[in-house]
Amino acid sequence: MSYHIVSIDAPDCSLSCKDGQLTCKSNEGERRLPLEDVGAIVVTSFSASIHSKLLLEAAKHGVGLVICENFKPASLVLPANRATDTLLTRAQAYIPAQLRDRLWRKTIDAKCRNQLSLAREIAPEDPRLARFEMLAKGRAKTKEAECAKVFWRIAPSVFESRQSPSLVMMLGGTRVAPSVFESRQSGAEDGGAGRGRVAPSVFESRQSSPE
Repeated sequence: MSYHIVSIDAPDCSLSCKDGQLTCKSNEGERRLPLEDVGAIVVTSFSASIHSKLLLEAAKHGVGLVICENFKPASLVLPANRATDTLLTRAQAYIPAQLRDRLWRKTIDAKCRNQLSLAREIAPEDPRLARFEMLAKGRAKTKEAECAKVFWRIAPSVFESRQSPSLVMMLGGTRVAPSVFESRQSGAEDGGAGRGRVAPSVFESRQSSPE
């Protein structure tokens, strides 16, 4: 079953496929994952090499590759049958407006719940969580922007301490420089609606030794 979305964010790594396994080699070692369990691969690494064998096997398994520049999608690599099949595109073009709005609302709800869940994990005692939960479960039109604003006020304060055990566990022992979050906080406060901002901890593995 293809359900994993794999994010490749190691600063310098090599991606290949051997025996049906997605293989990622970096300075931290080698990691493998069955390609049949992968739905998509998102490469945000600044210096990643991708073997042609992986491209071929990904195509056979229907796996899409998203290549990013500065954490923004720059290229989408799809199997030929998916790139030329217009059935899905036509179905999306003629989807009823009411259904489209309902699906978009579900997407926003899921995004806000995910931000709330992450905020609870990294800052369980933060007094702003009560308001955050109310916003995440609400139906306001500005829900996405309001949730993003609260999240990006909670996250930097936690990462600046660099000592949160739950945070270090979530990042696999990697500590993230607080400047990464400070540079994004202002963007969230301008009303992140429709911009799909994601916590950089998902995509970045910049290391900074504790002070």
